Amino acid sequence: MLIGHTDGPPGLTMKLAKKEVPQEYIQITESKQGGHFMFEKVLPGIYYVTATHPSWQFDIVRILHYFFSWYIHYN
Repeated sequence: MLIGHTDGPPGLTMKLAKKEVPQEYIQITESKQGGHFMFEKVLPGIYYVTATHPSWQFDIVRILHYFFSWYIHYN
């Protein structure tokens, strides 16, 4: 999210990996308008969500997240 904005940018590559194997991505998707993205059929557990972009540099590119549902939709 950009400072002063409530939504995120489109075009980010969002990667999902299990905590135990953070270099092995199990799903990859792209953020849409407003920064929305979704991972489907995610089993409950602890995962890393990593954001990348070919032109931008981020202060934080990976967060640890606990998922408790079958799909994840950020908006």
